[in-house]
Amino acid sequence: MKKIISLMLAITVLFGTITCVGFQSSALNPSAQYCDPIALDGTVVNGTVESFMNGCAYRTDIPEEGYLEIYVTYYAPLRMVFEDVWCEDVIDSYYYSSEWKAASADNPVTVRYTYSAEPGAQIIRMSTFYNKPGGDFSLSVIFTPYCVTEIEDNNIDESSRAKACPVKIGQAMVGSFIPGDVFDYYEFSVTENVRLTTNFTYCLPLNYVRIMKKNNGGAQGKVYLHKALGKASFEKPAVQTVSLDLPKGSYYLQVAAVNEARGKYSFTLNAEKPLPVPTGFKVITRKTDRQTVSWNVTKGVSGYQVQCSDGGTAWKYTKTGTKTSASFTGLTAGGRYKFRLRTYVVVDGKKKFGNWTKTLSSCAKPATAKIKAISTPKKGQIKTTWLKAGGVVSGYQIQFSKDKAFKQIVATKTIKTDKTLSYTGLNLTSRRTYYVRVRAYTVFNGNFYGAWSAAKAVKVR
Repeated sequence: MKKIISLMLAITVLFGTITCVGFQSSALNPSAQYCDPIALDGTVVNGTVESFMNGCAYRTDIPEEGYLEIYVTYYAPLRMVFEDVWCEDVIDSYYYSSEWKAASADNPVTVRYTYSAEPGAQIIRMSTFYNKPGGDFSLSVIFTPYCVTEIEDNNIDESSRAKACPVKIGQAMVGSFIPGDVFDYYEFSVTENVRLTTNFTYCLPLNYVRIMKKNNGGAQGKVYLHKALGKASFEKPAVQTVSLDLPKGSYYLQVAAVNEARGKYSFTLNAEKPLPVPTGFKVITRKTDRQTVSWNVTKGVSGYQVQCSDGGTAWKYTKTGTKTSASFTGLTAGGRYKFRLRTYVVVDGKKKFGNWTKTLSSCAKPATAKIKAISTPKKGQIKTTWLKAGGVVSGYQIQFSKDKAFKQIVATKTIKTDKTLSYTGLNLTSRRTYYVRVRAYTVFNGNFYGAWSAAKAVKVR
């Protein structure tokens, strides 16, 4: 069927009523020699397709890589084919569509077609359908060059880095991809520690942008950034903000395109001194339901942002402001928590943040245990039971003393499970009064204990 359609289109061009300009070139296929060139500046051309055997063809000469916009106004249900002039491969074709099937002189329909085009010539063919009436149309073409500044070919492989395109800080770069080209490399250097920022704009589907250290000999080193990008097009460009702190040195910036993607992207690398990381970050208060962190004053910043985890992996609690301390309440007794801190400055009404400090781990104080009952079941014994402490508990510790101030401790027992809620002390002196107290603990950098329960006194049998 496709061969039949191509044959019919060729007949349309060879025998149709086409205005010729006498353009001759042995490099072009025969049908292209008889096609009117059409301006690329939006000039409108009017034409008529009289019948299936009377079509129209126009030739576009693309001077460089760029975007081609074709506007067709249909005054009848016609069809358009966009074709490569050198080999007559059909790049795209538009058949009878529900979008303009009702097109007529009284109901014209304008449709916009867009392409990412390589240098060379293409043919726009207008025709009707077999045994269908023709009609009028108007056609215009606008060409927008990429204005590429990358040095091709910078699609380097793993064995050679010599073709990476050099780029300077502050230099605007425009790159492009055509089918078969899936990686572009750039190289840049910074002479001091900087915060690198850029708005990466792209008009084609890309996979990712990556920044990595350039080691001796040109080998790729540590990856500092790997940011996924995504879908985009000439009609719907996308912008991704890239921001990271880099130590002085030389780097590669790699752009990866989706296979067979065609289009352009642009970026400018901007560098400034990174924001300072706060110092003296520590936990100063650990309560059963509250922890407080503090840090030193950092010069040259607008404020601070500190976060606390939810006891797991999520950073649930956030506080932002100018104070050098922050308290987080509503925590679980004995729960493990993490904290992190960063500075920010306000630029044009927006906060720009620095890097996070190293994560600070801490543990809320375990809940206070409470003695339930105390007795002397046998001679020289004291049995103590207590209520289960709330929150996170790893075990309990019980003490026996001859005085209520617990200066004369006679025994201390650590119970390594939270399931055991009683303990019987043995070999105590008969007819002597002892004082007993209990506390819960959770394991964090050793045993982290809660407060002692109120002491209970009992006289041993």
